[in-house]
Amino acid sequence: SILPVVFNFSIHGYHFNLPDIIGGNGYADKELYIRWMQLNQLMVSLQFSYPPWQYDKETDDLFFELMNVRANLIAYLIDACKNSCITNEPVICPMWWLSESVDALSCSDQFVVNNRLIVAPVVKKGVTSRSVFLPEGTWEYALNRQRYCGPIKTVIDAPLIASVPYFIRVD
Repeated sequence: SILPVVFNFSIHGYHFNLPDIIGGNGYADKELYIRWMQLNQLMVSLQFSYPPWQYDKETDDLFFELMNVRANLIAYLIDACKNSCITNEPVICPMWWLSESVDALSCSDQFVVNNRLIVAPVVKKGVTSRSVFLPEGTWEYALNRQRYCGPIKTVIDAPLIASVPYFIRVD
């Protein structure tokens, strides 16, 4: 439910929204907590109602790895924020921002950052792969450096590791 809410705020002019990781409803399952950390890894800002060290050392270590990946991609977020201030375009965009295809219009579980990153989070427990839609262009999957020429729908591995599944536009 995070992404539809973020999209709604974003396209209505609230570009710097702050989705909470888990929220104030109590501790989530460890796997889902890690997936939420992954999803939020490429949001504009992060907020933790329950810090990772309250789970265990493995979760805490994974958090620091996630933040290292975020640090390597922060330039995309900064550029997106600067662009948003100039153009009033959202920082976090739904897939139809890049393509008006039926696949893009029906894709509600991926998002775009600065027209250069496509983020494809996993939000269900026990899932280790997922279907993704990539619009026109050449896209590189960060996990394995495999390149895809869009438009294409494909299935990718999405392990429970220190990064949300994401693609970088390389053309």
